[in-house]
Amino acid sequence: MVRTVGLDAGLSDEKADALVIAVNEITTNAVVHGRPPAVLRVWTSADDVLCEVRDAGHGIDDEFAGQVLPVPDSVGGRGLWLARVLCDNLDIGRDGESAVSLRMAA
Repeated sequence: MVRTVGLDAGLSDEKADALVIAVNEITTNAVVHGRPPAVLRVWTSADDVLCEVRDAGHGIDDEFAGQVLPVPDSVGGRGLWLARVLCDNLDIGRDGESAVSLRMAA
């Protein structure tokens, strides 16, 4: 669904695939580390595809999470980093819920 929305909004195949990978990483984090329900919202603007993943967990405490690639021998911890690298913008919500927003420019 994310790929279809992205392509319909004018993303290239490469950008649409990158967005799918990023959304997969963030939704996996919500399911594995968050609290149900995990919800994905996807919408478009004139120039962007926006995706938001929310769950009922307490959220991500580290506002710099995913800014630096974890050390090679760490288990996990690469999802936020990968999503940041793949998307044009990634924001971590600070409103008492767990929310991560991704933006990919068309």
